[in-house]
Amino acid sequence: MPSKNSAFPAALHSFADKTRFIPILEDFGGLAPLFLRPRNFGKTHFTRLLEDYCDEGRSGDFDANFAGTWIRSHRTPEAGAYRCLRVDFSGARTEGEMVLALAGALRDFSTRYPDAGMQEDEIEHGVCLSPAELLQSFLVNFFVRARGGKEIFLIIDGYDSFAYKALARGKDAFREAMADLHGSAGAIRDFLATVKAYMATGDGAIAKCFIAGVLAIPLDYLLSGFNIATNISAYRVFSAMVGFTSEELLCVLDRAAGSGRITSIGKVGLMDLMERRCGGYAFCQERQGEIFNPGQCLALLDAISGTGANPDPALEEASGDDAGMLRTILDLSEDRTKEQITGCVLEGEDIFSAMPGTLSLCDGLLDFDSAVWALYYLGFLAFAPSEHACAFRCPNERVLGIFRAAAS
Repeated sequence: MPSKNSAFPAALHSFADKTRFIPILEDFGGLAPLFLRPRNFGKTHFTRLLEDYCDEGRSGDFDANFAGTWIRSHRTPEAGAYRCLRVDFSGARTEGEMVLALAGALRDFSTRYPDAGMQEDEIEHGVCLSPAELLQSFLVNFFVRARGGKEIFLIIDGYDSFAYKALARGKDAFREAMADLHGSAGAIRDFLATVKAYMATGDGAIAKCFIAGVLAIPLDYLLSGFNIATNISAYRVFSAMVGFTSEELLCVLDRAAGSGRITSIGKVGLMDLMERRCGGYAFCQERQGEIFNPGQCLALLDAISGTGANPDPALEEASGDDAGMLRTILDLSEDRTKEQITGCVLEGEDIFSAMPGTLSLCDGLLDFDSAVWALYYLGFLAFAPSEHACAFRCPNERVLGIFRAAAS
């Protein structure tokens, strides 16, 4: 991602208008859609977009917040229809950090809705509880204090953060974290079970829930008590809900070129570089063009606009972490699987795989299909065009370099 003093702020991906997906998501109708994408693809921005759009307390700012967007002239009945509670677990590694993240979200909610939220001393007392217990305490208060049949739209970002961070530390750290039912794994399972218990139970209930994350790997493990979730990640209609399409990226580059900050390489040269290093992602079997990783695009823009230098150092720094993550997935795979996947990637061959019935790293070694789909969710593989079985390929040169580093 861009540096703190970048000429291109982290919110630059907001230049890509994703508001057209709001009514599509509304029409989907599932109680708890689950949306997974690799890191730095703009998931957090989209959860904030949903909050700004659906929250009753922000409805008075609709014209200002959505000026110039598609949804401005296509407003739906769910605009400002809920009291939104957005919980960002993306930085949480432990149960205690999850509680603090939830407490912060409850403070924000209670500031907007003092009639239906919690008092500060109640939140402070709740910091001693588990995330599930604190959420339940809030919901009990909401039932008592809310008026007019208002309902909550719960938005959860980074539900899998603790698992992702543990995976980055290696095979043993991940398995230890996932097996700890009294630690982070147990905390998020209990939290989601509480969410389910309070959904659609009458006035003041949680009316709907949207969950964003990176990993499908622990789904069966974490969501065993949350069977109302529907994984929409590979649905065609949501394939470009985050990330840059080619058209959106060209608009971003037009703005950058207009500022005179990319003259060293030019718009055409930069687009070519991004296609090779940041593009090639496809998230549905019916490949709909290419999706670009916006975080990597911004890193390139930042490097070129800030110094005019070759952007590779910024990308190599990110690649070091990714190489460790890839090694962990391969270490969790059967030897034959590891060799087959790595060989296909390095030889530029497509990988054919069927979606596994279950996807978990908690028991035994990953078989071929589970390993392929795990790598897909983490952004190391992308869908390739195929008329029959699901096909995957390495998305770009950057990821190919990560595979080479992991194989060395």
